[in-house]
Amino acid sequence: MTQALIERNLKLGLEFDTYVVRSRAALKSLSGGVHVVLTTSADPELSEANRQIIKNKKIRRLVEAHKAGKKWTLTRLRG
Repeated sequence: MTQALIERNLKLGLEFDTYVVRSRAALKSLSGGVHVVLTTSADPELSEANRQIIKNKKIRRLVEAHKAGKKWTLTRLRG
């Protein structure tokens, strides 16, 4: 992952953290050792890089947190 992707990932991660802190439902759905992959419609390159990181990992519980505009959607991918 390039430095530019890392910086964009950090920004997206902070936005996600803010969303989770403000949303009880999101916080509840992420409890219990779930792994999260961050994606966004605004940055397909970053989204694909994040998906590649977890592609061949043995992760039992995985959720995709996708940002489209200002809205976040959580989708269980595994577990």
